[in-house]
Amino acid sequence: CHALEAQFSVDEAASIRQACRCGDGKSMAKEISGCISKAGNLPDGCKLFSEKNKYAFLEYISERELIFGYHACVCSCIKRAEGDVPALWCECSVGYVSSMFKQIYGDSVSVHLLGSAKSGADRCTFRIQW
Repeated sequence: CHALEAQFSVDEAASIRQACRCGDGKSMAKEISGCISKAGNLPDGCKLFSEKNKYAFLEYISERELIFGYHACVCSCIKRAEGDVPALWCECSVGYVSSMFKQIYGDSVSVHLLGSAKSGADRCTFRIQW
């Protein structure tokens, strides 16, 4: 990531990292969709997902906005690093979460990293809007 930071703008480097995600999030998208469907509405679906899932959570903000996150870093590359890392290193997770929620809500989804457990936050959190 240091090479990315040196050679590209912040936005370009973030875009490159987002494309380097590990997987497409298909199984997690299916799990989230199942919880929302079973609950019958988005707020209760978020609660159900959070209750069933030990390492991830969903917080309802509005009918077109959620907070998705992990209680701790789940990235196999980043969590091995000692100490904190720049938030840019976590942009691959933005790509993963974006892919996951686009499977549920379509291409209008936007995802923003709010905090990273490896960048000093209590947990990894992402704002999802569509």
